[in-house]
Amino acid sequence: MSQLADALSTLSDRGLRRLLGARTFLRGLDYEKRKVVENVTVDSTSARGAVKGSDPEPYQVQISLGGEGITSQCSCPAFQKTNQHCKHVAAL
Repeated sequence: MSQLADALSTLSDRGLRRLLGARTFLRGLDYEKRKVVENVTVDSTSARGAVKGSDPEPYQVQISLGGEGITSQCSCPAFQKTNQHCKHVAAL
């Protein structure tokens, strides 16, 4: 198991809700259940994937584990505006 998977596995649903925010967590869970997360790759400290959203092109999402803890990037407009974990990050 990768370091990233180890770190994420220690978080319960409650912990993930705290990290992501309750609304973001629930919206991400809905995306995951609808099977809109594709091309997932995981290495020891990061995960990448594409998430189908409202745009014709899937959003590119990355989650990384580093000195700052769990950080993320997403190509969606919401992430670009707030620079915070979004529902696409939650889905991945």
